[in-house]
Amino acid sequence: GRDIPLFNAHTGEKFQGTYWVNGRYLPDAFAGIKGVMRDHRSGETFPIDPRLMDILYVLQNKVDNFGGFKVFSGYRSPKSNAMLRRNGEGV
Repeated sequence: GRDIPLFNAHTGEKFQGTYWVNGRYLPDAFAGIKGVMRDHRSGETFPIDPRLMDILYVLQNKVDNFGGFKVFSGYRSPKSNAMLRRNGEGV
């Protein structure tokens, strides 16, 4: 299987598990990944492209670092983007 650890820097939430096994992506794992990568301002989620997890999996193996990836920004809803734009923060 393929394991990937993710840590949300804003919420402290984690996903640490197998997302792919025997040639198949695991829907339950992607539900957890989607939760960790959700818009922490609105709570909205968005489907995460499985290829992103594959890229991160390859990267962690190439650099031999299995400590996990810290997520600062996953999905960001249009409402959050508009609010950040109004407040002059980088969008």
